[in-house]
Amino acid sequence: MRRLYYDEVLAELGWVPFAWLNVFANADLADKPVAEYDGKKSWGEAGCAIDFDQGRQQLKVSAGRTKGGLVCSGGFCRWEPAFKGFKAAWEWSF
Repeated sequence: MRRLYYDEVLAELGWVPFAWLNVFANADLADKPVAEYDGKKSWGEAGCAIDFDQGRQQLKVSAGRTKGGLVCSGGFCRWEPAFKGFKAAWEWSF
């Protein structure tokens, strides 16, 4: 197994100007190009999430580039592919 040696930094910023609006941005930077990620060394994403119906529905829109890989949240992990472009998602909780 080949080992990859590089340093990586993740910076995240969020702002909630109203109870129903969350604005966010993140930047992921490596100190040198990473072959595993097509020789890239920076990734970033910005967007917002808007809550509707007292928080039971949420529209999330974002744009940017993510490197993909294993993503864990709330005790659950999933594999996400690399992405570049615009995303929109609608979540509805019952």
